[in-house]
Amino acid sequence: MTQPGQGSSNRVATDVATMETAARQIEDSHGELEQLLGALRTTVSSSPDVWQGRSGMAFTDVMSRWDRSALQLNEALAAIVAGIRTNGRAYEGTVEAQAQSLNVLGDSLHGTY
Repeated sequence: MTQPGQGSSNRVATDVATMETAARQIEDSHGELEQLLGALRTTVSSSPDVWQGRSGMAFTDVMSRWDRSALQLNEALAAIVAGIRTNGRAYEGTVEAQAQSLNVLGDSLHGTY
């Protein structure tokens, strides 16, 4: 998606279909990750009887942090997907607007150059 430009800058070349594909891939990866994390959490939390006293409180604290972190990860991935899709729609709108502007310019120059 990134192409070398002049100097130290890069140009980004993309299209709406590529952005939608990226969003779907992130959603798919997110689903797989959610399943793995859920299975791991189920395995780990199925043995709270092992943890007693201070270690039991620490275990409960760790599981609470796990839940918060998992929620933050889910929210971040959802925001990334939404951002890609929003930017894809904006990109498509910009491309259409530029095409219309060029058509208007071409029409106004028709035969006058």
